[in-house]
Amino acid sequence: MGVAALALVKSDPQRRETLWNNCRALKSGLCGLGFHLPDNESPILPLILGDAGRCMEFSEKLLQKGVFAQGIRPPTVPLGTSRLRITLMATHTADHIERALTVFKEVKNS
Repeated sequence: MGVAALALVKSDPQRRETLWNNCRALKSGLCGLGFHLPDNESPILPLILGDAGRCMEFSEKLLQKGVFAQGIRPPTVPLGTSRLRITLMATHTADHIERALTVFKEVKNS
């Protein structure tokens, strides 16, 4: 981590708290939509979809609606564990998270 990044972490602890709040809000919302996410603490949420084709199609449909969640498939991950890599930031707002959840629901139901 660069010196500037460390200085920012030290000078603005609220940013880290905001990031974790965003992570919890999105994860909770996705679970509420019936998605299953691993029990981990990270600003990167792996949403395992299993099938590589389904995963990449889901990723593309999200992107068409303005939500970027990169599809990860073999050989990067083991066969049958393809996933969306959802990355959160402290600069995401509650509106961003609500919009993302709306889009995830739309794509899941399409």
